[in-house]
Amino acid sequence: MLRYIVTLANGDIQELKELIQKSGKGYRIKHAQILLKLDQKPENKAWTYDRIKDAYGASRTIIAGIAQRFVMEGMEAAPGRKVQENRHRKVTGDVEARICAIASVRNRRKEPPAGPCRQLLAS
Repeated sequence: MLRYIVTLANGDIQELKELIQKSGKGYRIKHAQILLKLDQKPENKAWTYDRIKDAYGASRTIIAGIAQRFVMEGMEAAPGRKVQENRHRKVTGDVEARICAIASVRNRRKEPPAGPCRQLLAS
Protein backbone atom coordinates (compact mmCIF):
# COMPACT_ATOMS: atom_id res chain seq x y z
CA MET A 1 0.00 0.00 0.00
CA LEU A 2 1.41 3.36 -1.03
CA ARG A 3 1.86 5.69 1.92
CA TYR A 4 1.44 9.40 1.47
CA ILE A 5 3.56 11.72 3.61
CA VAL A 6 1.37 14.23 5.46
CA THR A 7 3.09 17.44 6.51
CA LEU A 8 0.74 19.99 8.04
CA ALA A 9 1.48 23.70 8.24
CA ASN A 10 0.67 25.58 11.46
CA GLY A 11 -2.42 27.08 9.79
CA ASP A 12 -3.63 23.62 8.77
CA ILE A 13 -3.17 22.32 12.31
CA GLN A 14 -5.13 25.25 13.73
CA GLU A 15 -7.91 24.74 11.17
CA LEU A 16 -8.18 21.04 12.03
CA LYS A 17 -8.27 21.78 15.77
CA GLU A 18 -11.06 24.32 15.21
CA LEU A 19 -12.98 21.74 13.16
CA ILE A 20 -12.65 19.25 16.03
CA GLN A 21 -13.78 21.84 18.62
CA LYS A 22 -16.93 22.92 16.81
CA SER A 23 -19.56 20.29 16.38
CA GLY A 24 -20.42 19.06 12.94
CA LYS A 25 -20.54 15.86 11.01
CA GLY A 26 -18.88 13.11 13.01
CA TYR A 27 -16.84 11.68 10.16
CA ARG A 28 -15.26 15.10 9.47
CA ILE A 29 -14.15 15.34 13.11
CA LYS A 30 -12.73 11.81 13.04
CA HIS A 31 -10.94 12.50 9.75
CA ALA A 32 -9.45 15.71 11.20
CA GLN A 33 -8.20 13.78 14.24
CA ILE A 34 -6.66 11.12 12.01
CA LEU A 35 -5.02 13.77 9.86
CA LEU A 36 -3.45 15.37 12.93
CA LYS A 37 -1.98 11.99 13.91
CA LEU A 38 -0.66 11.40 10.38
CA ASP A 39 1.35 14.64 10.52
CA GLN A 40 5.10 13.97 10.28
CA LYS A 41 6.07 15.53 13.62
CA PRO A 42 8.47 13.95 16.09
CA GLU A 43 5.71 13.64 18.72
CA ASN A 44 3.53 11.69 16.24
CA LYS A 45 6.24 9.11 15.47
CA ALA A 46 4.48 6.45 17.57
CA TRP A 47 1.20 6.88 15.64
CA THR A 48 1.31 4.10 13.06
CA TYR A 49 -1.58 3.14 10.78
CA ASP A 50 -2.39 0.22 13.09
CA ARG A 51 -2.43 2.40 16.20
CA ILE A 52 -4.63 5.02 14.44
CA LYS A 53 -6.90 2.20 13.28
CA ASP A 54 -7.33 0.95 16.84
CA ALA A 55 -7.75 4.42 18.36
CA TYR A 56 -10.29 5.81 15.89
CA GLY A 57 -11.98 2.69 14.54
CA ALA A 58 -11.01 3.42 10.95
CA SER A 59 -9.71 0.92 8.45
CA ARG A 60 -6.29 1.21 6.86
CA THR A 61 -8.01 2.05 3.58
CA ILE A 62 -9.85 5.00 5.11
CA ILE A 63 -6.65 6.26 6.76
CA ALA A 64 -4.76 5.97 3.47
CA GLY A 65 -7.61 7.72 1.65
CA ILE A 66 -7.50 10.66 4.06
CA ALA A 67 -3.73 10.99 3.56
CA GLN A 68 -4.10 10.68 -0.21
CA ARG A 69 -6.85 13.35 -0.37
CA PHE A 70 -4.69 15.72 1.68
CA VAL A 71 -1.62 15.23 -0.53
CA MET A 72 -3.43 15.21 -3.88
CA GLU A 73 -6.38 17.59 -3.34
CA GLY A 74 -5.39 19.77 -0.40
CA MET A 75 -6.67 20.68 3.02
CA GLU A 76 -10.30 21.30 1.97
CA ALA A 77 -10.83 17.78 0.65
CA ALA A 78 -8.97 15.84 3.35
CA PRO A 79 -11.55 15.83 6.20
CA GLY A 80 -14.40 15.10 3.79
CA ARG A 81 -15.43 11.89 2.15
CA LYS A 82 -14.42 10.54 -1.19
CA VAL A 83 -16.54 12.00 -3.99
CA GLN A 84 -19.02 9.38 -5.17
CA GLU A 85 -18.95 9.36 -8.94
CA ASN A 86 -20.99 6.99 -11.09
CA ARG A 87 -23.76 6.82 -8.52
CA HIS A 88 -27.12 6.65 -10.14
CA ARG A 89 -30.44 5.17 -9.29
CA LYS A 90 -30.73 1.71 -10.74
CA VAL A 91 -34.49 1.34 -10.37
CA THR A 92 -36.41 4.25 -11.84
CA GLY A 93 -40.10 5.00 -11.34
CA ASP A 94 -41.08 3.19 -14.55
CA VAL A 95 -39.21 0.04 -13.56
CA GLU A 96 -40.68 0.16 -10.06
CA ALA A 97 -44.19 0.50 -11.53
CA ARG A 98 -43.64 -2.58 -13.72
CA ILE A 99 -42.36 -4.58 -10.76
CA CYS A 100 -45.42 -3.61 -8.72
CA ALA A 101 -47.73 -4.52 -11.60
CA ILE A 102 -46.09 -7.93 -11.99
CA ALA A 103 -46.31 -8.51 -8.23
CA SER A 104 -50.01 -7.62 -8.15
CA VAL A 105 -50.75 -9.98 -11.06
CA ARG A 106 -48.82 -12.81 -9.45
CA ASN A 107 -50.65 -12.28 -6.20
CA ARG A 108 -53.94 -12.43 -8.16
CA ARG A 109 -54.99 -8.98 -7.10
CA LYS A 110 -57.17 -6.85 -9.26
CA GLU A 111 -55.71 -3.66 -7.79
CA PRO A 112 -52.08 -2.83 -7.12
CA PRO A 113 -50.97 -2.71 -3.51
CA ALA A 114 -51.36 0.50 -1.53
CA GLY A 115 -48.49 2.97 -1.24
CA PRO A 116 -45.99 4.27 -3.75
CA CYS A 117 -46.73 1.48 -6.25
CA ARG A 118 -50.36 2.56 -6.53
CA GLN A 119 -49.28 6.13 -7.19
CA LEU A 120 -46.83 5.06 -9.87
CA LEU A 121 -49.31 2.82 -11.65
CA ALA A 122 -52.03 5.48 -11.53
CA SER A 123 -49.92 7.96 -13.52
